[in-house]
Amino acid sequence: MTELAILGIALLSCHKGGKAVLAVLIASCAAKRSGRLWRTVGSQTDHGFRDRADEGEDPEESFDGGDKNRAVQGLVLEALGLRQQLEVIRAQLGNCRLQIDTMDGVIADWHRDKEPVIAEVKQKAGEVENMKGLLEGKARDLEAADQKVDMVAGEGKGWEEKIRNSKAEQELAQLEAAVEEKQDREQQLLKELDRVKKEAADRLSQVREEELSHNKTPSGTQTSVVFYSCGHGMR
Repeated sequence: MTELAILGIALLSCHKGGKAVLAVLIASCAAKRSGRLWRTVGSQTDHGFRDRADEGEDPEESFDGGDKNRAVQGLVLEALGLRQQLEVIRAQLGNCRLQIDTMDGVIADWHRDKEPVIAEVKQKAGEVENMKGLLEGKARDLEAADQKVDMVAGEGKGWEEKIRNSKAEQELAQLEAAVEEKQDREQQLLKELDRVKKEAADRLSQVREEELSHNKTPSGTQTSVVFYSCGHGMR
């Protein structure tokens, strides 16, 4: 029963590579059956020899043709039983092979049905890889562009600072020029004022001299004296 149980498990699990396992199990079962058969025959013969030895008879002389016939009949019956079991195993093996062939056909059909899907999936995977490469390239380009923008922005800030400083310098120069121009005008006005003051002082001195000279003239003589304003001649 143990060999038959093992054989049943092998029949249920046999598929492709399981055929070799099944063949090994069948051979093992047959060898075990044959060994057990010969052990049974030997056991029966030994029992016959021992029984006759216990009765005081010579085993070789007392082992007659009837015992041999019974042993042969036992062998024949055992062989017939083994043949029937072998036929059953062959039938089960045929069913197993049929199931294996059916399963192989189903698997082949499944592979044929799935081949377009597998090819499409592989194609999509290739497209995804290509897209990934393109995106990585775009990312590198964007990073380089960002760096360039940062650099240009830094340069722009520098130029803006320079322009601002330049404008401030220009305004400062204009203010300095205006201050210098104002100072020049003030100097000119001061010079003009000094000149006018000098002219006024000179005229005043002249008038005083004329007054003194008029006061020294004889009495009775009328002399018209003309007084000039100190500001005569000023503009």
